[in-house]
Amino acid sequence: MSAKESFIYNSGDYLASVDFSKGKSRFQIIYSNDRGKSHDKQTIENRYVFDGGGTLLKNAEVNPQKIKKTDNVLNLRYSTVGKSYRFSVTGGFADTYTPYNDKTQSTIYDGTYQGSAMTVNKSHSYGKAFSLKTNYTFWLPKDQIIDLTASAGLGRNLYHYMYQETSQHDINTGTKENNTSLTAIIQYFKTFKSGLSFSTILKNDYTKYNDSYDGSISESQKLKTNVSSLLFQLSRQDCYMPTFQQEHQT
Repeated sequence: MSAKESFIYNSGDYLASVDFSKGKSRFQIIYSNDRGKSHDKQTIENRYVFDGGGTLLKNAEVNPQKIKKTDNVLNLRYSTVGKSYRFSVTGGFADTYTPYNDKTQSTIYDGTYQGSAMTVNKSHSYGKAFSLKTNYTFWLPKDQIIDLTASAGLGRNLYHYMYQETSQHDINTGTKENNTSLTAIIQYFKTFKSGLSFSTILKNDYTKYNDSYDGSISESQKLKTNVSSLLFQLSRQDCYMPTFQQEHQT
């Protein structure tokens, strides 16, 4: 276990892991937490000089800017090794939460243009994702290897944003996203005594996104991708071991 806490910036990093081993099997649990909270004040002074001698002074004050976020990640992994195989399965969960990210800014203009404006930015978001991955490796006679990998992911994200400005219409945006991903990989490797090696990899990636937007503008969209690839590779490695006499002559 490890923990790191910052009292000045009000943030912390925490990590805990457990490892069980029995025979040729192993089970791991890893949990991490990352949190942060800030409350800042900022002053901005700008002076612009235009062609013809005109000037514009812009003084802005951000008071306050408040941000808070928390990230949690949990991973579980089981693996075992036999005489001719290796198997592992990994499951994960991630949770990201930003309850507020607020920024209030007051601006005063003087010179070529005189006036004042107030802007307010507020947002909050939440996301979670699940993942599962399994791998199986077989060692076959005559220097052959077959490797199978399959993984799946499921995620959901929520985001809301509001923008307000003096003498302007408010802008509100809400986004919901659901995504799904599937991946399958088959690999084959063969090594010959001559130093020649052959490998082939077949891979398929599938992703699906389903997004919806509301607020000032309402809209929705769907996206699907399905990509397959096949790779062949043939290589040769020659090992040359010179004798002492050859090295001396060289």
